Amino acid sequence: GIPWPFKGLNTLTGGIHAGELTICAARPGVGKTTIMVQCAEQVVQWMGETGATGAVKLVLCESSAEVFMRRWACLRSGVSMRRIQNGTVSDAQLEAFTRELRTLARMPIELLDNAQSLEEITSFLGRGKTVWWALDYVQKCPLMPGRPNDGGVGAITLLSGALTEVARQVAPGLVLAHTPRDVDKREDRRPRLGDIKGGSALEGDARVVL
Repeated sequence: GIPWPFKGLNTLTGGIHAGELTICAARPGVGKTTIMVQCAEQVVQWMGETGATGAVKLVLCESSAEVFMRRWACLRSGVSMRRIQNGTVSDAQLEAFTRELRTLARMPIELLDNAQSLEEITSFLGRGKTVWWALDYVQKCPLMPGRPNDGGVGAITLLSGALTEVARQVAPGLVLAHTPRDVDKREDRRPRLGDIKGGSALEGDARVVL
């Protein structure tokens, strides 16, 4: 399969395989999006090494594509996003940031932001040749115009079923999910999919849960 960027996960799973849906669930602000971009970069590297063609596709349900790419370039260059926003970077830092933006632009990566419906997302993922995809994040994923995602059991179950079908029919994918901060109040603070409304559907549909 396509290797994960994490040795231990490769040992446990044998890599990313066709038809598989992976769920990465954790509290907000602990690095789920960073894991997503590390996986995307790993898939792009694998494509270069094997000659595989197609695209890595990322669905952004919380951030605009422009802001996301800036943050990604900051992560790769080690330059603070705050410095970029405030214009307080040195010439060397700006050069490093700009270089990483250009590098990212050359990668076979396609972004979808501001989607208005689940149908728009599945159409984007199914168009052309998709090698791997990821969605950030499921509680913000739209259902249809006029029907917002309330994060309830029905919404998450519907999304889980549709995204699982994309993984089976199009390409393997990674779905990020937020767990509530309430887990910090209990003795065992490790998040569980049961902490998410509809988490049982995600757990049942996914092959790998992180």
